[in-house]
Amino acid sequence: MTNLKKLLALLLALALTASVPALAEAPAVEIEADAAFAEEEARADADGEALSVESDAVDAWVEPDPEAAEIPEANALLPGLEAAEDDAAEDDAEFEASAEEIVDGGSGTNDGGADNDALFDAYAAGLLGIGEAEVNRHIGYDLKGVDYYLYCKLLSAVTKIANGERTSTEITFTPGEIGAPSSLSCAKLGVSDARSASFNQVMKAMGVDFSKVTEALIHDCPYELYWYDRKWESVYWARSTSQTRKVTKICLRLYVNKSYRSGTFKLNTAKVSAVKKALQNARSIVSKYAAYSDKGKIDGYVREICALTDYNDAALKSDIRAFGSDPWALVYVFDGNSATKVVCEGYARAFKYLCDNTNWSGNVYCYAVTGMGHMWNLVTMPDNRTYHVDVTWTDSSNGKSWFVLLPATSQSAGYKYTVRCANGRQETYTYYALMRSLYSVSQLTLATSAFSDATYSGNRAVKSVSIVPGGAVQMVKGDKRTLTLAFNPSDAKAQKVTWLNSNRKVVSISVQSDGSCVVTAKKKGTATLTVRTKNEKTASITVNVAGKAELKGLSLNYSDTVYLASSRTLQLIPGYTPWNGRSKLKWSSSNKAVATVSSTGLVTPVGEGTARITVKSANKKKASVLVVVYKP
Repeated sequence: MTNLKKLLALLLALALTASVPALAEAPAVEIEADAAFAEEEARADADGEALSVESDAVDAWVEPDPEAAEIPEANALLPGLEAAEDDAAEDDAEFEASAEEIVDGGSGTNDGGADNDALFDAYAAGLLGIGEAEVNRHIGYDLKGVDYYLYCKLLSAVTKIANGERTSTEITFTPGEIGAPSSLSCAKLGVSDARSASFNQVMKAMGVDFSKVTEALIHDCPYELYWYDRKWESVYWARSTSQTRKVTKICLRLYVNKSYRSGTFKLNTAKVSAVKKALQNARSIVSKYAAYSDKGKIDGYVREICALTDYNDAALKSDIRAFGSDPWALVYVFDGNSATKVVCEGYARAFKYLCDNTNWSGNVYCYAVTGMGHMWNLVTMPDNRTYHVDVTWTDSSNGKSWFVLLPATSQSAGYKYTVRCANGRQETYTYYALMRSLYSVSQLTLATSAFSDATYSGNRAVKSVSIVPGGAVQMVKGDKRTLTLAFNPSDAKAQKVTWLNSNRKVVSISVQSDGSCVVTAKKKGTATLTVRTKNEKTASITVNVAGKAELKGLSLNYSDTVYLASSRTLQLIPGYTPWNGRSKLKWSSSNKAVATVSSTGLVTPVGEGTARITVKSANKKKASVLVVVYKP
């Protein structure tokens, strides 16, 4: 960038500061942001059009954290959660850049837009940054449309921040990177003049719900947000006319807690080594209980956490941010310092972190949930039922009450429930409305009888998954191919799988209720298909789509003679020479009293005897097989 453009950028930053209304808790944020992005202003935007500082139509909007208001004392344990109970953003009909197909219990396929390599890479980076443990980021991966891709983008960034691999907590992206429309009409914005649209109207038109996505991250990430001060603000850049507003760039700024900051939006990497040491201590606990049963692991984790820390009563009595510490972080549980204490969120996060890094014998999933100014855990056990775990109350009651793996004695599904300990003590838990937006009702519904620690055959955890057939798949335009899944162990129950399609222009996929996927070749090119199980085991396969070639020969998957029992059918599959040679095929049977053949090569016995099944191409190539039908 030339010095002249730098000067223009600075002048623009100052002008924008004067033009944007003052907002709570962000009096000079626009100046800092515009200066930081001055060099980026001269780069090409998502559509390749230079976002030039010379344009007088460039606007910037800053949105303060809607939760930055004073937190009621009753909710002081969980800063920022009570204000985020908005309904989910409406699905955007113009969603154009997804890379995922989802099936959940046969509910169908979510086949969203065109290929977007950057988006797929952002997801993969977030996933690979987690490690090999069975990590359960269930809420975020169940988000839909723009929210899902925004979640993946942010998860990748916050993981790198937590690991000390990046220092800035200002996360910038284009609408295209999260599958959101960039050009918004008056009709989409719900205004008569696009220049008058408010921040909320723009975000709603794009399908962006920052509150919902950040809360999903808070509940999903027991470790990755230890530095986060529970405040955020967002800013976007756009060009506006009376008819349209074109959004070119969005930035979410996450505040850093004073314990870890070297700037409002900058991590002090010198603090990361202490955090990593605490995580090593946590993993040593996981190793200690590796040979225990699933229930034994959970009981052991709760006892270890209660022995390592105490409740931070001082934080409860003051504003947590003003208190000057981060008692919601799991670091204070595992740092080896008895003087550092936590509030309920620290207990719940510590427990979830241990669970997330455990190799279970069965399918076990741990969730963090909130309500009543409190955070606790729900655990789905191998019996596919969900139980209550509250490490905070277990520790606060000095062991007199054991709030671990409890069923509900009464409940209003998805809203509240009551549990009773062995000593008769009862507690009622009421979810925030936000929980009903992030979780399904079934996830928030507890078992009504006690858990029995037994071996559940057929419901063991998935150790690995593979796609059948293995290796690269070769196809030509118009071909259809079904990909099935194989699990290790063979009796493992996947419960849910997600398919990712890196290039929807090349192939489309339709996910079946059993998790298999039908692939249709659309045009020449290459696509990578990735399947992910609920406990984060993945497998990928490459699909190569080539142009059609002249057919030089046909073959069948069976040799000269096939003996077929009269009670069975036989599927004949043609082979092409070359492999991408294609032609319309015609099937025939020499003796329909013995066997018939369908247009797809399925042979059905009719009576005993012999029949020759032949397939012919439009250019006179053919292959045949003799079928002998007998009564078994």
